[in-house]
Amino acid sequence: MNEDNITGFIQALGNMESAILTREKEKETPMPEIKDEDPTRKRLKEMLCQNTGVDICDSGGEFGRSWQQNRLKDFDKEPRVSMEVYEDNGVLREMICSINVYHFLLDKAGVELPPADDPILKLWKEWSDSEQAKDMYWPKVMEGFVGFCHMHKIELMGLHGGCRPSLLNTYNAEDSLSQILQHFYFETEDAAYALIQIHNGADARGGYTDPELFRMTNDEGLFYNNDMVLQCSNEDCGYEWYTDDGYHWYGHNGVKNFNEYKKIKVKDKKIICPECKKGILEADF
Repeated sequence: MNEDNITGFIQALGNMESAILTREKEKETPMPEIKDEDPTRKRLKEMLCQNTGVDICDSGGEFGRSWQQNRLKDFDKEPRVSMEVYEDNGVLREMICSINVYHFLLDKAGVELPPADDPILKLWKEWSDSEQAKDMYWPKVMEGFVGFCHMHKIELMGLHGGCRPSLLNTYNAEDSLSQILQHFYFETEDAAYALIQIHNGADARGGYTDPELFRMTNDEGLFYNNDMVLQCSNEDCGYEWYTDDGYHWYGHNGVKNFNEYKKIKVKDKKIICPECKKGILEADF
């Protein structure tokens, strides 16, 4: 048996083991019944719970696979931004803020399912179901949609019509989202759209949902996946800091940058406002 045959045999065994594990985990954490009168919210919840498979090399197991964790969640009750606070003897050492991807897509990106008679939706279904597309991975299918629309006399443009659309994976840059997104944003003369995949797996190289076509009510929102505000809960204080990278927090109107404060107090995993020393800092986007 030559080296190529050995490699193929090992890959086949790995795929078989992964398929068996996928079926086992599906039984352990079955798909919940998703009810929501809003079709966009319902579709997002379905995507977040989509079984994107199990790989024997997954890091973290079910604790790392989002599709298993998500099936146990009430998405509407999840906080918009989660804060992990690390301290040393009551003094802040590190703060990590994570934007909930469900709330981000609804409230920041402004996704909305297009109506059934939307011409772009019809073209996407025709293209993605075609024999040519069936032999491609999803990224190539999404990129190939530009040429398919061109054949039908529709030109797809990038943000603000300035360039050719391109595929973006949030893992490849600074990203504060709770789950990785892979999206293909484009505009027509009439509207803005995005084909969106959510990463539900444990390894960023795989485990993505099937792409879903959404209309975008906020054309730039999808790209602001690091923008957050840190606010003091004390109404008499009103201090706040903002970030555009998830790490550096800048003050408004002469307020010091957050990292310029020394010995910021922490109590019960809550950060005390370094200005008024009374309020609790809360993050939002």
